[in-house]
Amino acid sequence: MDKDKRIDLLCGSYDYLLNLMRVMGVDERDMEDLAEEAILAAYKSIDDLRDESRMKPWLRAIAANKAKRYFRERSRHRAISSTIRLESGEEIDIYDTVADETDVEKILQDAERRSMVETMLDNLSDINRRIIKMRFWGKYKFAEIADILNINVNTVKSIYRRSLKQLKRVYGELFGEDGPYEGK
Repeated sequence: MDKDKRIDLLCGSYDYLLNLMRVMGVDERDMEDLAEEAILAAYKSIDDLRDESRMKPWLRAIAANKAKRYFRERSRHRAISSTIRLESGEEIDIYDTVADETDVEKILQDAERRSMVETMLDNLSDINRRIIKMRFWGKYKFAEIADILNINVNTVKSIYRRSLKQLKRVYGELFGEDGPYEGK
């Protein structure tokens, strides 16, 4: 395969890399930067790619390495903000929202639920959290997750099951056995 064809394929992979970053749990504000870094790293080593059919696994490996570095470098401290991300992906500032009380209450309840899920996921190890996110939000199969993370498929399945049990236990501790709607 000639270099021009490899570069064309690489340029067409930006959306794929963005989705991969999203599934790996990269913050929305950093996804584009990391996808661009992965494209640049791939471009710099494009001569190493000999087989066109290996483009996606090769890009996945580069993206996974960029995501690992991102998570290592990312600060564990997050600033408190009045900005809330809606399920649609839109971000709003609750102080700038001109809405009736019930709309604001619903927005805050939804944000609180998402915050609780994020907190529960944050209590998982990095690999466990990434596997859960890739499986649920990315709709990846176990074999695909194993390929992306470069680990055995049975290890992925074990981590997945163990993570679900841990999440269920934490959920039970937070809400009791019946969950947050107990008695309703």
